[in-house]
Amino acid sequence: MDERELSRKTISLDCDTFYVTDVLGKFRQVAPGEGAIFVFEDAGSAPIYSYTVLDESGSAVRIAEKLKISNHANTGAYAFPSAKSLKDSCEKVIDSSVGNVGEYYTSSVVQQLLKDGIIVRGVHVDDFHCLGTPEQLDAFLALVADGSFIAPRRRFCFDLDNTLVTAPETPGDYTSVKPMHDNIAIVQQLHAAGQTIIIHTARRMRTHGGNVGAVIADIGAITIQTLKDFNIPYDELYFGKPYAGKHDFC
Repeated sequence: MDERELSRKTISLDCDTFYVTDVLGKFRQVAPGEGAIFVFEDAGSAPIYSYTVLDESGSAVRIAEKLKISNHANTGAYAFPSAKSLKDSCEKVIDSSVGNVGEYYTSSVVQQLLKDGIIVRGVHVDDFHCLGTPEQLDAFLALVADGSFIAPRRRFCFDLDNTLVTAPETPGDYTSVKPMHDNIAIVQQLHAAGQTIIIHTARRMRTHGGNVGAVIADIGAITIQTLKDFNIPYDELYFGKPYAGKHDFC
């Protein structure tokens, strides 16, 4: 990594946590030169998370793994003022003893930031789901199954040709395209989950010199029939994607 990349704010997200809250947006609000640790209130007695002690200003003063030093449990989102600060802290932790937990944890890297005098803000998060154990995963799936959990609706945009269908087997004949089943299955799953599906295409744009009306008159009905035949769901369909040749840029 070059110096420019090392200077960028960096965040580590545990892979077994599903966030509804915009943790990246919250981290962007943290002052330059400061880190952040995302916490929630854990009233349980079993120390299954890492925990943070916060001072009156909301800054972290101590972080411990699997040791309940407070009710501020960490969600698994650890933010660093720069990639360099993350790199330096990792090197220091690796060069030292792993301590009584027996392995390296990201919480130890954040604790190293505190030792180095870097301010780490505690950011409270309520809307997230921990999926780290079979029990937690089953509980989340139960919420999804009974409709208690509604994922935010997002917009997914797919190119039609060479993404959802093949190029025409007969050049220029779009009735001869074949379905790309694996990619179509992804679109079907997203649509079934309530996500917005947008499909766009550059079909016939070169033929008609960018005239979108002429494109739709020529290829619109065939394209819509193809989507129906291959069971490709969509919410929005756009003709007129700009065509770019091999020496052009789009």
